[in-house]
Amino acid sequence: MKILLWEKNKGFTMVEIIIVMALVGIGMTFAMKLISYYQNKKLILEAQEIMNQLEYAKERSITQDERSKWGVHFDNISASDVFFVLFRGSEYQSSASFGRTNLDKSLRFLIPTSTQALDIVFNTLSGKPTSSEKVIIENAFNGKIIEINVSSTGIISISAVQ
Repeated sequence: MKILLWEKNKGFTMVEIIIVMALVGIGMTFAMKLISYYQNKKLILEAQEIMNQLEYAKERSITQDERSKWGVHFDNISASDVFFVLFRGSEYQSSASFGRTNLDKSLRFLIPTSTQALDIVFNTLSGKPTSSEKVIIENAFNGKIIEINVSSTGIISISAVQ
């Protein structure tokens, strides 16, 4: 008759559980940093796209393209349909708009505020807007904010608020 000196262990030791938890924690930290980076990148790219549209509207106004003023319309009227679009004329009309861009679902306009719209129109020849304006977009995921300013002299700039 054989006598077993030890029985086969069943289950995990505390050390094994702690090691697995530490590895999962490190993996989650890395994943959260990666998601945050991706969300910030989306915010920056969207702000650059808005700035490009504003510069393009300004350029078309200066050159009197199609003998008209040009502008960018920012629409925040419906929470499910937030967008910006280049347009021709003194005020936004969907029939004279070009290149509509929907705002990413993880981003939102703070200015124009919800249920409002904003038109930034540039005068012909001078390229100056009818008034100084700003557009603020926020990353709903992490609260990061970028402000796009259009000065009364027509200078367009981007600044990170948070």
